[in-house]
Amino acid sequence: MQAEHIFRDPTAQHLAFAIFGQGATGVDFFFVLSGFVLTWSARPGTQARTVWRRRAAKVVPNHVVTWVIAVGGMIFLDPRGVSAVSSVVGLFLLQAWVPAQSVYYAGNTPAWSLSCEMAFYFAFPCYSCW
Repeated sequence: MQAEHIFRDPTAQHLAFAIFGQGATGVDFFFVLSGFVLTWSARPGTQARTVWRRRAAKVVPNHVVTWVIAVGGMIFLDPRGVSAVSSVVGLFLLQAWVPAQSVYYAGNTPAWSLSCEMAFYFAFPCYSCW
């Protein structure tokens, strides 16, 4: 957990952990809920390619804009702190496949969850496709 280390005061650190400490549970719940909703709303006979195209149309445009803003801001603030390889891996939402914090948190840090989602979409496009 990173948020509690922002503050020097032990009370503020404890409060930050109390507020943000269970964030990972919320992400896990979102993954499960999202998978349920996508499976429940799938139409019989929908091809995997159609599912992938629809999900990419929803996720990728916002991700690319956010990635450009995040990486552009980091380059503006300190170009030495930006890894080109890690940033490009993040652009293509592949960062969750690299087991190193310097990669999966590079660029647009919250996009690691999108990387996981894209892996889920490819692994389980829809229950009726099979």
